[in-house]
Amino acid sequence: MESIQIRPKTAADAEWAEAFLKNQSNGAHLLTFADERITLPALIAEVDGEPIGLLVYQHQNDVCHIVSLNVSRKRMGVGESLLKRLEAEVSAKAFKKLLCVVTNDNLNALRFLQKREFHLAELRVGAIDARRRQNPTIQLTGEHGIPLRDELILEKKLKVE
Repeated sequence: MESIQIRPKTAADAEWAEAFLKNQSNGAHLLTFADERITLPALIAEVDGEPIGLLVYQHQNDVCHIVSLNVSRKRMGVGESLLKRLEAEVSAKAFKKLLCVVTNDNLNALRFLQKREFHLAELRVGAIDARRRQNPTIQLTGEHGIPLRDELILEKKLKVE
């Protein structure tokens, strides 16, 4: 199995991170912090020096918001490695929880997060419909042909070290 290294994003990674996020999202930006993702703190996963994953986050009070988590190689533990590193870092800084906003069609993210002790905390009915009024380029249908309408907020309470 290939060894995954996790490191903080640096200024030298900005161009790669921007291209990676555009490629991963196919140009669709739904997230609250979408335009700011390049300037926010992030962790990069690498295998043999090649970046293959990016976890962007934002601190707010004693909560850490996962803004985006993208990997180019699936099913090899990249997402889990990034998440574990973030959890360790924010737990050491006495953050109380991690939050992640997921659209109702993102079944893979819902499965991934719930398997890692995230709980459904809130449903924002019609949140994507409201965003679509401001940005009509947001698609009507998401993954698996599911109508794209709502946001789910998942949270994980952290053990403070």
